[in-house]
Amino acid sequence: MNIAINACHYNDQEPSGARNRFAGLYSTVIRKATDTQFFVLEPKDSKPNELIIPQKNVQFIKTGLLSNSVIQRHLLGKLTINQILQKNQVHIFDTSYLPLLKYNKGKTLLTIHDLRYVHFPEWYSLPRRWFSQRITTNALKEADAIITVSQTMKNEILKFSAKARVEVVGNALSPEFLNCNTSVEKVQKIKMKYNLPQEYLLTVGHIEKRKNYLNLLKAMLILKKRNINIPLVAVGKRSDDTTQVNNFIKNNKLMNDVRFFYGLTESELACFYKGANLFVFPSIYEGFGMPLLEAMHSTIPFICSDIPVFREIVTGDSNFFNPYKPEEIAKSIEKNIKRNLLTGFNDVLEKYSWEKWAEKYISIMKVL
Repeated sequence: MNIAINACHYNDQEPSGARNRFAGLYSTVIRKATDTQFFVLEPKDSKPNELIIPQKNVQFIKTGLLSNSVIQRHLLGKLTINQILQKNQVHIFDTSYLPLLKYNKGKTLLTIHDLRYVHFPEWYSLPRRWFSQRITTNALKEADAIITVSQTMKNEILKFSAKARVEVVGNALSPEFLNCNTSVEKVQKIKMKYNLPQEYLLTVGHIEKRKNYLNLLKAMLILKKRNINIPLVAVGKRSDDTTQVNNFIKNNKLMNDVRFFYGLTESELACFYKGANLFVFPSIYEGFGMPLLEAMHSTIPFICSDIPVFREIVTGDSNFFNPYKPEEIAKSIEKNIKRNLLTGFNDVLEKYSWEKWAEKYISIMKVL
């Protein structure tokens, strides 16, 4: 069997959950499926091959497409990618970005991480909203099978497109994160390097509306009024919503209480987790929730939004709060800020492993 993996949208910018998934899942799949030939399609301006552990059964092919140009990737990709697929007698084309490039001579497998444009159209401009909803609807109809990252997302997709064939291949921690040195000495070095406070709350996520930064900041104001003064450290990536968040911080005089960090390595991120008093995950909407696994592995106390996908990953009522109510977020922080280190999540972490997800992926390919 010949399988082509579309990596034309990956670039060499700062780390992301999608990059970690690409590296973790496909490196493991390629290693385990020795009877299958894999072709990884690359853009001309970056090197996704550096994310995959080299194996005899994988070949990397430059497409001439640009990783950061959606229009060019789609319009030129329709011709370029289909030619590459046919030339290499590909049976299954695995892609994870929209608009969907349909492979006419074989099966097309589409990975969807979430349906944010469908559920929260008010967060986006009218043209982007219309375009995203249209291409999502078309992709769900055109794909021969769909992979998504959680049972929660599978349920959402089936509500949106009842006839779609949907399978769950979840996420897992990256090997780099799992194997990081987070000794007391290493954590202290990182705290000194970045001038971190000895005690702090941690949150991780791109600065966008679904991450719910504004309500978390409102909770910080409530805590300050109660003389609970512990700074918030946020690790993420800038977006169009960054200005709104920064203005809120400035207007409410939180400049000394909130610090943002960008572009950390996996090793540095692991130390940020290990050095925190409490991890707070206030998202309104997620397809999965990788930071929860990162917090569990780091054995630090954590609290999170009461949303379906987090309930899928975490058990127990004490960890959850209503993300729409800053007062509840503040109350949960106050309640959990002095908790001891957490253990007992090994069964959850073992469930979310690349070895298990690779086996699931291979089984899907065999019957597609």
